Amino acid sequence: MLIVISGGTSGIGLATARILVAWGHRVVIGGRRKLHSDDSAQRESTRLLRVRPLDVCDQESIDQFFQAIEYEEGSPQVLINCVGLMKLSPIKDLKSAEWEEMVNTNVLGVLRCTAGMLPLFQKRGGGRIINIGSVAGHKVATPDGTVYSATKFAVAALSEGMRQELAEMNVTVTLVSPGATKTQLGQDSSNQGSKDRISDYYAKYGMEVDDVARQIAEIAVSESTANVSEIVLRSLHHRF
Repeated sequence: MLIVISGGTSGIGLATARILVAWGHRVVIGGRRKLHSDDSAQRESTRLLRVRPLDVCDQESIDQFFQAIEYEEGSPQVLINCVGLMKLSPIKDLKSAEWEEMVNTNVLGVLRCTAGMLPLFQKRGGGRIINIGSVAGHKVATPDGTVYSATKFAVAALSEGMRQELAEMNVTVTLVSPGATKTQLGQDSSNQGSKDRISDYYAKYGMEVDDVARQIAEIAVSESTANVSEIVLRSLHHRF
């Protein structure tokens, strides 16, 4: 199976790629970050793993990414939209540039990548999309995450609309909404208080990234005739 992961060069996306490669699937991961030469995913067989530059805020980058996949890799069966940016701050801080960056990445990035993949799905007669949301897309995360939550509520709405609309194209859609997970998400917040709070929260309640990634990977390669349209993953140790 050929699986494409946008936002796959770090965090949950990279962990999911590692698991899928270990299971023998071919994976193309795209992102703005480069993998370190000593990264275990980088050392995997090049037959199974490709790493390509992808900026989901740049339409030209997206076009080049999907054109290269079609030309060099073949016809993907799965797209995992794992792009995500969480810059936390209270609304009163008026971080309008950060708000726009999150909307551009978390919402429009998902739409752009979906638009890039759909023609490939159409050619092969179907496929699967997995959108990575957040529990913050089910419950607003205050006092620092109002805008982040808004983007993840949007991802939830997009996922449900896609699920209904794309069924006629034989494309299934799943929304996976993890709670706190031990990744670097949130560490580029400009508000130091917000950054410290999220670090403490993740340390106390965060799920291990491989536990979340394994759930995503299992959905990606499932051959069941039943589609899991939505799954919410929460820490055993917290109720949020």
